[in-house]
Amino acid sequence: MKKILLTAALVGGFFWNASAQNGKTTTKTKTTTGTTTGTSTTTTTQENNAGGTEQTSTSSSGGFFQRAQNTNGDIKATGGDIALEANVNILSGGVSLSNSLNQIRGRYFLSNDMALRLGTHLSFNTTTPDPDTKTRAIEFSIAPGIEKHFAGTNRLSPYVAAELLIGLRSAHAEMDGPGNSEIEVKGAFGNGDNNSRGYFLVGLGAVGGCDFYIARHLFVGYELSMELSNRSFSEIETITTLADGTVITNKTDGNSAFSFGPNVRNGIRVGFVF
Repeated sequence: MKKILLTAALVGGFFWNASAQNGKTTTKTKTTTGTTTGTSTTTTTQENNAGGTEQTSTSSSGGFFQRAQNTNGDIKATGGDIALEANVNILSGGVSLSNSLNQIRGRYFLSNDMALRLGTHLSFNTTTPDPDTKTRAIEFSIAPGIEKHFAGTNRLSPYVAAELLIGLRSAHAEMDGPGNSEIEVKGAFGNGDNNSRGYFLVGLGAVGGCDFYIARHLFVGYELSMELSNRSFSEIETITTLADGTVITNKTDGNSAFSFGPNVRNGIRVGFVF
């Protein structure tokens, strides 16, 4: 009787072990991440001892604002980064804006090698050169553009760019004239030359430049450009009000100035990425 029970136990153990081996599954998972599109794919493979396999794949995308994979040691800007910069001159006795339109510029990197750029400037100035004279000037400019960056080195990022230049200046002056008269000047704030006149500017610029990253996401740079532009200078209207109330108005026609040529943008660009 003992031999029969022992034999039954051995047979049962054999079939239970075979069933467990048949149900054993090996799972392998492989994840692939796209460095350009920001899409990741996960592949899961299941194998069993009977020779059957089952493979499933899932993918996900980080969307438009996902940063591209950084291949430069996280030193330079990559897709999704935003940079802010100013072109400053520290050799003129003080720090001052010194690019062609005195702008602060922002950039948004569409990818590791493409960026949108936008330079802006807005200022309002009133001066009193002498007690009898007051001048006012309002200046505004905007320069949207696009950049193409090249490989360079781990720290150097050379690029070319194209941008649209739009700017305007409004000028005005008030002063005391002879014999208790008052003089108002519309369209200029000085002696009437083009340096003190109001204007409207439109132009195009072809730019070459570079960023050099001195630390993680902190850079300095320089730019050269070829610019095509036209400035339409304001008409000057001088209104003189005499002591007896008589008003005398004189007008000077406006003019325009067309220019094309290289523009060396004085000063060093200093910026950071965030």
